[in-house]
Amino acid sequence: FMQYRLQYRPKGFRTFDKVFRDIDQAMEIHAKLKSMYKGGTLEGHSSQTTTLGNLLQRFADEVAPKITSYPDREKSRLLKLKTYAIADMPVGKLTRQHFNAWRDERRGETRTVRGAAKQISRKTIKDELSLMRRVLEYAEDEWGTDLPKGNPIDVRRIMRRIENDKIERKAIPSQDIETKLLEACGAYGDGHSLRDLVELGLATGCRRGELCDLVWDNVFIDERIMKVRNKDRKRDGKPLRDIPLGKRALDVLERIGICEDGPVFPAYTKPDSVTRALARVRKDNPDVPEFEFITPHVLRHTAVTRAQQKGLSPAQVQAMSGHKTTQMLDNYTHLQAKDVVDLID
Repeated sequence: FMQYRLQYRPKGFRTFDKVFRDIDQAMEIHAKLKSMYKGGTLEGHSSQTTTLGNLLQRFADEVAPKITSYPDREKSRLLKLKTYAIADMPVGKLTRQHFNAWRDERRGETRTVRGAAKQISRKTIKDELSLMRRVLEYAEDEWGTDLPKGNPIDVRRIMRRIENDKIERKAIPSQDIETKLLEACGAYGDGHSLRDLVELGLATGCRRGELCDLVWDNVFIDERIMKVRNKDRKRDGKPLRDIPLGKRALDVLERIGICEDGPVFPAYTKPDSVTRALARVRKDNPDVPEFEFITPHVLRHTAVTRAQQKGLSPAQVQAMSGHKTTQMLDNYTHLQAKDVVDLID
């Protein structure tokens, strides 16, 4: 009698090898195995035993320290994601619907901000989804983890059903508010270090991370230039970009006391420390409601807006701010009609 041998070995599985007398039965079994593989129900695969939490933990231990200058912060985000029920699921069984449910669960949570409970923002959820997608992509490419259904995280489709709660960024509204802010930062109790950092941010438009990374070796007073770490610090050998130093920026650096080496702001070597310090300043000055929206990034918005108020062209402002496109630069510009009256004349 005739025999038919079926050998089927999907990626990551042991070979299914069996002899049949009936070709129709062999084809039926083959079709069933393929269906189970695509559906993620085929037993004995690593994706059925490897959970999302396993991958998050491994990524935190092995990869995060190599791709970010702040591995503790990245590891904290990864370990927080491990606390959700979705992290206990085998990656081979994950679908977009699971992440939709996680999105809704996360959206229902609140966090305490200055004593008030606030809903988890859309941006936070989007960033966490992007992080989990990146972990799954890395596991598939580098660790050989097979995802029978493909990567189930489509960030754009998952986020489509969340209402947009984007925070409108603004510049500091007036010189009077800026003066009050600098006075409050000067009274913070750190030897005027926060005041100097805030004023240098207003003068240069640097990001908080760039200011925290700034060292005296990269400050060239005679050339009126300072070099700061670019946003992608871990790529291309930690590239530097040049920042022009105006008179105000030079005054701040001279007031700090120019040194040969070491950090310019030794009290603030991590970005989060700047954010916390400004939060305390806001808390200590409840009588100034305009402080409510001022964050380290608002300083950058303010610097870009004032540069355009002075009549600098978009290309000149880009040279200061480091934005790659004028479209991104437009998001940082908050000009009003009164700001261009003198320029028209």
